[in-house]
Amino acid sequence: MFAPNMVPVSTVCSYIVYYTGAIFWFLVLFNPLSIFLINLFKPSLSAKMAHSKTYCGDTICGFYTYLALKWPFKWAKWWIPLDKLRDYTVREQEIYFNDVHRGKEVLWALSPEAWARLMKNIYAYPFKVLADGMRERNDLFAALLDLTSKEGKERELLKQYMHYGALPKPQMEILVDNVRKESSQGKHEVLFRILCDYIERCGFSKEMTERILNDDAASQLLKDEVADSLTAHNQRVQTKNLFNLSTLEQVEAWQKFCETNKRIHPMAQQEMSLNQYAMFHKLGHSLDAGAIAYLLWHRDEKMAELIFRTEPKFGILDEKIEFVLRKHEGFNLLLQDVIKDTEEDLRKRISDREELSIEQMNKMFDVPSAAELVCDYIAFHPLPDDLQTRMLALPNASTLINLYDMREQSDGERYHLLPELRETAKENKWM
Repeated sequence: MFAPNMVPVSTVCSYIVYYTGAIFWFLVLFNPLSIFLINLFKPSLSAKMAHSKTYCGDTICGFYTYLALKWPFKWAKWWIPLDKLRDYTVREQEIYFNDVHRGKEVLWALSPEAWARLMKNIYAYPFKVLADGMRERNDLFAALLDLTSKEGKERELLKQYMHYGALPKPQMEILVDNVRKESSQGKHEVLFRILCDYIERCGFSKEMTERILNDDAASQLLKDEVADSLTAHNQRVQTKNLFNLSTLEQVEAWQKFCETNKRIHPMAQQEMSLNQYAMFHKLGHSLDAGAIAYLLWHRDEKMAELIFRTEPKFGILDEKIEFVLRKHEGFNLLLQDVIKDTEEDLRKRISDREELSIEQMNKMFDVPSAAELVCDYIAFHPLPDDLQTRMLALPNASTLINLYDMREQSDGERYHLLPELRETAKENKWM
């Protein structure tokens, strides 16, 4: 009747050998003295041994951990339980993460300050893991903002996170309150730029706008920039919505948009289609230099040609635009063709003694042969006051001003040389 409960002799012997060996190694290696000596020279090994479920239970492991944590940090760091990690300094937590353990459980056990310092450049985990964690942890976002403000530099993690999507409302409030605080201290640095860039991309709620505009401590610069960024966002959205101009209603809406907005923000200009840009120019607007660089880089030859033909100085307003043209060799050749066509057209009109429009006169000053063309033109037609000063930039300025003065003497009803130009000419002894 007892046969089913009997254990084979071989099994009993194996148990005896196992437990005898376990007790032997426990007495030899896992006694306090051995753990002390191993921890002295190889603390990572002693911690691993003490956490072994085979030889040490929770009680013994807890006892050794209690003793080890009283050691200096160099040895104690290998024994720190995750729930005690925040009790250590930021620097010590950084050392723990880099030297001891980088598991995901450690990632979220760090204090917000240590987390921000360790993750600011996104080297340990994929961005999505960090971003999703930040969505749930406002304290991590706040710590990252604090670190950014102290360093005066937007690190990669924050830069990507601000483009990850609309901020949760609590985090938007944290960012706004930080910017307001800095503004009241006369600071308009990295967080200020981050907020304005965010508003331009994602917009701003009425509540957050009023929080800034109604803040007496906030600077006028902050209020103006927030309002400008919000305008940029709204104009950008409207421009994108009317991109195709596929219906009469859209055409009329775009015309009204261009007529009612004296200034169309560069970010909205960047979103324009070819047809939108043509109407934009016809209604008296010109592109910002940044918008020109963007459109030349991202759009096709048709857009480039229209820019070259319609913008002042053929659209070459700064070095950034020149850099873009160097990168697009075909556009550079196109530009030279447009300049040549414009020059030939102006030469023919001036030869026919045709009176030029304001836009054509500006083009006359922009072409390489401006010195010659202006000389021929003013022999028969006067220049508007705001264009007379452009004669000073030409190599034959003295000849042009003398010629203009002579035309005033013979035709005082049409020609009137600006007093400041006459004074400049006298100072330089051109007259």
